[in-house]
Amino acid sequence: MPMEMRPFEKHDWDAFAGAEGWPDHPPLFGEGRLEDGMDYVLVLDKNGACLVLDDDQAQFGGYALERAFATPDDARAFGESLDELKTRGEMFLAGFREIWP
Repeated sequence: MPMEMRPFEKHDWDAFAGAEGWPDHPPLFGEGRLEDGMDYVLVLDKNGACLVLDDDQAQFGGYALERAFATPDDARAFGESLDELKTRGEMFLAGFREIWP
C-alpha cells in the first residue's frame, strides 16, 4: 500500500515552517515505517524533501533531498514511491543526505 501524501495542516507548519509550497498548494506531508520498525515523516516541497527518521539524526533536522519538484503531483508521486523502500540505506540510495547543524 503506497504512502499517502497529504497537504500541510496547521500543526505541520509548527514543525516545518521553512517548507515552501507551490502556487496555490501547500507542501506535502507523509508518514511511514521502515521494515525494522523505524518510523519516519516526510515533507516534500518545491525545493526538495526533508526526511525525519526516529534516529539520532532527528535532533539535527533529519535528512534532506535536493531535488526540485515542479508540481505537487510530481512530489506526490515521488513520496508514494518511497513506500517501496524498506531500510535507511535505501533512503540514502534515493538521494537523502544528513543535515548537519
